Amino acid sequence: MPKKATVTQAEVTRIIKAANACGLDVCEIVVTADGVRLIYNKVDRPVVNDNIVGPKQWD
Repeated sequence: MPKKATVTQAEVTRIIKAANACGLDVCEIVVTADGVRLIYNKVDRPVVNDNIVGPKQWD
């Protein structure tokens, strides 16, 4: 029988508020039976520029 996650909504809310107080934007929260993992937009994910029309010109 798999383990159940023992994370409450109140705990996740406190984690998000603490991250925001530190200036981090939480992009994704992954809750598993082993624990909680936060993915921050500025730290963990590269910035993707969707405004690129075509290949960049060589200099």
